[in-house]
Amino acid sequence: MKPSEGLEVKIVVASGWCGYVKTIVLNKNQTSKDLRGNTCQRSSVNTVTATDEKAFQKLNTYLLKLNLFDRKIQECSRCSDGVDYMLTINDGTQVIEHSIGFENKETGMAEFIAFMEAL
Repeated sequence: MKPSEGLEVKIVVASGWCGYVKTIVLNKNQTSKDLRGNTCQRSSVNTVTATDEKAFQKLNTYLLKLNLFDRKIQECSRCSDGVDYMLTINDGTQVIEHSIGFENKETGMAEFIAFMEAL
């Protein structure tokens, strides 16, 4: 991916033993996807495409609505063979890392998790 000024978000979806891994990196201009069948088989499909403007705006809305710039979420569902969403937010001035469990029931989080899955 080409370097971008401004917001860049990396989403890694990881699950327990031999689970699948999905890595998505989005900035205003490009979206990179690395999709692997599972972690025990080292196959992957990599693509880089232009970022969907509506999806990028929706991502920004979630980051602000869930206050993900100002707090830290550190859960570990994959530790018990579940799923975690590792989210790295780089706004050009700071890097914020979150580990959000699949079962997070916080207001608005289920909708955000569904959005990340759809990416």
